[in-house]
Amino acid sequence: MREPKTKSSFVANHGYEPKIAEASVNPWFLFLDARFWQISRVLLTVTMSDWGADGGGEKEETAATASERMRSKARWLTSNLMELGATFIKLGQFLSVRGDLLPPELSEELALLQDRVPPFPLSLVRKTIHYELGDFPEKVFSFFDPDPIASASIGQVHWAKLEDGTLVAVKVQRPNLANLLYQDLGYMRWFAKIALALKLKGDWQGWLELSDEFGRTLFTEIDYIKEGRNANRLRHALRERRSILIPRVLWKYTGRRVLTLEFLAGTKIDNIAELESMRLDLNQVSKELIDCYMEQVLTNGFFHADPHAGNLAITPKGKIVIYDFGMMGEITQAQRDIIWGCIGAVVNKDLDELVRYLVKLGVVRKSAETGPIARTLQPFIDYYNGRPILELDFSHLEKDIDQIAMSQAIRLPPTLAYLIRTGAVLEGIARTLKPDFSFVDAAKPSLKRWLASQPTQAAGLLSLLYRKKVTLGEGHDVPLASVKTLENSGFPPLGSKTSALNGAQNPEETRLVGNNMRQSAEPSNIGHRLLGLENVLKHHLQRARRIGILVVLQFLFNLYFWREILTTKNQSDSTYFLIGNGLMGAIILWLLAKPGSLVTRSKKSDE
Repeated sequence: MREPKTKSSFVANHGYEPKIAEASVNPWFLFLDARFWQISRVLLTVTMSDWGADGGGEKEETAATASERMRSKARWLTSNLMELGATFIKLGQFLSVRGDLLPPELSEELALLQDRVPPFPLSLVRKTIHYELGDFPEKVFSFFDPDPIASASIGQVHWAKLEDGTLVAVKVQRPNLANLLYQDLGYMRWFAKIALALKLKGDWQGWLELSDEFGRTLFTEIDYIKEGRNANRLRHALRERRSILIPRVLWKYTGRRVLTLEFLAGTKIDNIAELESMRLDLNQVSKELIDCYMEQVLTNGFFHADPHAGNLAITPKGKIVIYDFGMMGEITQAQRDIIWGCIGAVVNKDLDELVRYLVKLGVVRKSAETGPIARTLQPFIDYYNGRPILELDFSHLEKDIDQIAMSQAIRLPPTLAYLIRTGAVLEGIARTLKPDFSFVDAAKPSLKRWLASQPTQAAGLLSLLYRKKVTLGEGHDVPLASVKTLENSGFPPLGSKTSALNGAQNPEETRLVGNNMRQSAEPSNIGHRLLGLENVLKHHLQRARRIGILVVLQFLFNLYFWREILTTKNQSDSTYFLIGNGLMGAIILWLLAKPGSLVTRSKKSDE
């Protein structure tokens, strides 16, 4: 028997709703709820505006002592987040990306937060697979390992084998997860509202907005069909890269809470000893890794936003395997153009231009005073304007941007925060593989290909490379010659097609089984359904107008008849009165009955 579909589990399949989060908690019993108080204590720690406020009674404190004390608090916080469970482990990972909101000590400790929790029982795994795929795992797969190979806060992974011998990884979501997440998000929202009402120290309005952003991210991540589509999209985008492997999604064995992927084994990218024993060229691996992510950002505007060591592996042949597609970043062409404008403004030391671009990017609010922001950004521009491009360090750049953001001068949009953190994490991984690694050197091949395919966007980057202002016009022979050189280089355009369709979709990817077959078909039919609904509404409006006119006519007819009866006292016309009323009544009844049959036929055709 299938489990009932509650309101919150239904909405979980269609995105996060703040109102449902609040409704998941009874506010009358909040103050008697021990979990609410535990969450409140953690939230107070996260939102304190000055972590260095208590110096332990000392009048003066060295920077090293203050940093260690804050790091101790950060370790206490990460321990409590782990204790609170799935929602708050994900919250810690989410906040670790937002160095613009938190002290560096806290961000660094949160980045170390490991998403490892005990597995849930096999009986619940079997129940979930039966609900999503229509049968128990031993019937769906020729072999299903009862012991998970990995377990995290959202779900756990089992390896299995299909009838044709294909090895697959089956990702199964934790039971009742959506309801649990909604309840914890409800606690967070209610505490923030109470803090706002009591005017507690901290930016609680900002926290409400941040918690909603977190909720949207979280409910996107727990939709495994969405994750499967992300994997397909990235696999298609990188199909010409023979050195990058993206697992193929087996749609026949996938549902909202079960995701089945091609099993691609590899060695974790931070396991240096084992990688060296495989006699791989780690320098080439690190260059390929950076070049791959640069292509994702520059060419596709769609990138894997969670590139930690657990999601990257290396095969014995030196190919890079990317796992876990729940957290993806998307950056539009317009945003990319604005970022290049920001780079050009830094190169040209034009503060006003930089602030204008930051407003367009959403980093600076339109209503903000630009004077204080420009003064805050001035040291940043002075430092990076004088730095050779090869000396730029992504991790240092991230810390500097976060420090400016912590001064409340700017606020990073989520996509930009993910992009910066992705760059910093990738550079850290690459330097683990090769200590003297240069991010800029590794990025040059993808930058050259991008310039060749986008010459009109080249001015900002060429300015950065040549340390002078560049425009695409007459009188700038050197930069323009460089563009021609890049166009004539040996790098093929990113849009070129080859016969190696590594990411070509399999016909089975369009199929779903069990409970999700109709759900997967609904998005593709949405346009037709809306058009049908619009037509039905038009019929309803026309019917309402006709009935209204007939009711008015019947009223006037009755009024006229009774006036004649009262004035002439002649009842010989009563037959005409009965016929007229009967006819109008019949027409009204017919109009009332006809739309019902139309709606019924519409429903039958949809089924």
